[in-house]
Amino acid sequence: MPSADCTLFLFQELGVELGLYLLSHDRAGYGESDPNPKRSVKSEAFDIQELADQLEIGPRFYVIGISMGAYAAWRCLKHIPHRLAGVALVVPVINYWWPSLPASLCSEAYRALLVQDQWALHIAHYAPHLVYWWAT
Repeated sequence: MPSADCTLFLFQELGVELGLYLLSHDRAGYGESDPNPKRSVKSEAFDIQELADQLEIGPRFYVIGISMGAYAAWRCLKHIPHRLAGVALVVPVINYWWPSLPASLCSEAYRALLVQDQWALHIAHYAPHLVYWWAT
């Protein structure tokens, strides 16, 4: 599920040899997809599950969440773990205030961010309604 600004490159010959099938989808209301105001956090995971079923991918499949796609992968982990053979999160934004992450690791990683990224994370943490407004 790559985002519009990220691409996962795979040589076609290698994909055929390994039997890989890469599929990317647009979230409802993004890209070429129609909006769906009845969506919920769960519905995106179930949309991915239904897409896998319609394409007859099999009972278990892998999900790769790249950038903002990491949220969809996380939803799959939470809502349809029985269908997943594995999940990869590639450069996801993390919650630096999450209590289960080691404080020293969070501080070190946070200091390595660009100042504008630090500001964006502060806004997301202290004023999440602004992020919701911007994203919708």
